[in-house]
Amino acid sequence: MDELSTTLRGHAEWKNELDSVFEPQSVGVVGASADEFSRGNIFVKNLIASGYDRGRIYPINPRYETVLGLKCFKSIREVGKPIDFAAILLGYERVNDVVKECVEARVNAGIVVAAGFEKSEELESKTESLREMCEKGKLRLVGPNCMGIMNPTSNFVGYMLPVSKLATGNVALVVQTGGTSLSLMQQLSARNIGISHLVTIGNELVINSANYLTYLLEQPEVCVIGVMLEGVKDAPKLLNALDRALELGKIIVALKSGRTSEGARAALSHTGSIVGEYQVFAGAMKQKGVILVDSIGDFIEEICFFSKMHSKVTPISGLRTAMIGISGFAIGVATDILAEKRVPLIEVNPKMKKELEAALPPFANASNPLDTTGGIRESAAMLPKCVGIFSNDPSAGAVALLMGDAPAGVILSNLLQSKEQMKKPLVFVTVAAGRHEPSIVELLAEYPVVQGLEAGIEAVKNFLWYCAVQSRAGKAETVPIRSHQVDWRSNDMAYGFELLESYGIPVAPWKVVHSKAELPKISSELGFPLVLKPNSTVHKANLNLVKMNIEVPAELDIKYDVLLGHMKETGLGNVEVIAQRMIRGGTELMVGSKRDSIFGNAIIFGLGGTIVEILHNYSVRLPPLRKWDALEMIEDIRGFEFLKAKSQFNIDGLVECLLNFSNLVSENFEIDQIDVNPIIAKESETLAADVRIVLEKSSQG
Repeated sequence: MDELSTTLRGHAEWKNELDSVFEPQSVGVVGASADEFSRGNIFVKNLIASGYDRGRIYPINPRYETVLGLKCFKSIREVGKPIDFAAILLGYERVNDVVKECVEARVNAGIVVAAGFEKSEELESKTESLREMCEKGKLRLVGPNCMGIMNPTSNFVGYMLPVSKLATGNVALVVQTGGTSLSLMQQLSARNIGISHLVTIGNELVINSANYLTYLLEQPEVCVIGVMLEGVKDAPKLLNALDRALELGKIIVALKSGRTSEGARAALSHTGSIVGEYQVFAGAMKQKGVILVDSIGDFIEEICFFSKMHSKVTPISGLRTAMIGISGFAIGVATDILAEKRVPLIEVNPKMKKELEAALPPFANASNPLDTTGGIRESAAMLPKCVGIFSNDPSAGAVALLMGDAPAGVILSNLLQSKEQMKKPLVFVTVAAGRHEPSIVELLAEYPVVQGLEAGIEAVKNFLWYCAVQSRAGKAETVPIRSHQVDWRSNDMAYGFELLESYGIPVAPWKVVHSKAELPKISSELGFPLVLKPNSTVHKANLNLVKMNIEVPAELDIKYDVLLGHMKETGLGNVEVIAQRMIRGGTELMVGSKRDSIFGNAIIFGLGGTIVEILHNYSVRLPPLRKWDALEMIEDIRGFEFLKAKSQFNIDGLVECLLNFSNLVSENFEIDQIDVNPIIAKESETLAADVRIVLEKSSQG
């Protein structure tokens, strides 16, 4: 662990460790310039325009006497006063000399905007030297390769591009790329969303995203943090910060690039071949209550939504929603999206149906989603009544109002004046993204307005989900860890079955066949139908090494001989055979684990057999699993409701299987990858039918 990270973790006042980054007492601008188009000029100009005390700004450049009316110094040393924060706006080839000077002058924090450190192997030693100087000198360095920092609440805008006047608010932004940050701020400003803090983190050479999150979460004005990342530098600290966010009820919205580029594939197992870096990241984020999005547009919508809805979060599981509109077609499209996204809807019971029918025109259908029809224009009371009926339902978490050309301002005014009927949060969703009449924008200033039908439905779904996450935040619910002494001299299938059984994971009845003479006794003990396969970790199905549907002793003898022949052809002539009861019916599922380079062990659950590789229908979480983690993994599988109804498998049994598997993975660090594929899930039992273990090289005998 690096020295600065240790300081940030262990300091009694750790939340103040980055004050010099976000609230510096004085700023030295190395590379300040009188050229009005240069970044050195723009940076100083932004500081002045933000209201930062001119007397605490020290331009540094030996070429100038003054910059923007401020005295300009030749070097850090010449300033002669304490400098809390140094903005280093020079090219990368000059950065190390300036940082050395900053360390000697005991500067507390700084930023390096220059790119280039990551471009060449020749610069590795220069980059490492820079890191070491900062860590030894306790210099908290932002970047390199970034644009700047903003804290408008403290009148500090240190940014190298022109910045308009910023509205302050409850949203903090941690953005890896500087180029996107300015556009992002402009979009949020256009939606009247204010910023509390912004930092462009660049290469994270010294301070990483987890350090920034740890700091920002403790700032009282911050309610929502938007995070844009390219990678994760310190996974344990990031996960700790996300736990803290849940504890404080502060909402994290995250966007990570590289969603389609999987990490190095380890073709040794199903798990290793299907799950890449992003899938593990996504699973970890969901497990920690992060709102993870796939696009910059969704990132903006979720931030705008939660900046207004953070205070409306109710820590209750099982909340539902209703959607009301006046366009039958739009409601039809909304119904499709709600079903595809599996958004929980308020059920219209007989009492509600009667109340809705009394409020609606005779030709309207009292349902959810609800089409009020054009009759809403003729009755000012209709919309408030419908909203009130859904809002009064005990399961209601929020009511969404679909906006098209109407309801117009007068209809919205009538609704908003009936606040006594709106007992649950009201969300406005537009049919499509775009600008609205200024009067409508002003009228809805206090309410979340999400642009676009799909984005709006996703935001409401995320709100209901986050309420459920908060309902279990801080609760410990794991299966007790058992201690096992594992001898890894062998990792064949028989040993894998024994390991599964020792952790309480049931295995379909099986026996090792040492010779053909044992077949009658073994078949009598196991019963037909049977499966024969090598006691090996190779992919057996691909090599025609699994003999299934063996119904009678004569067939068993024949297929045993055939299997031995195939095993000899594939180099497995010295391997014994396993006979196993063939389980018919049920649903084939799989659970596995792989060692991720960033987050460590990750658990994967999905459909079983080879179909998991074809459909990529699986979910990922980090161990140790809690009961609700296991349940969410199961429910995340596409088609879960259909599979559950068709096979009638036991959810509780499957949850217990996942929890026990989590303990197995957590305790046995020697395992690099493990597949239990398939697991046969039936109403009466959940049985593992195959296992494959790949050990770390250091653990292999």
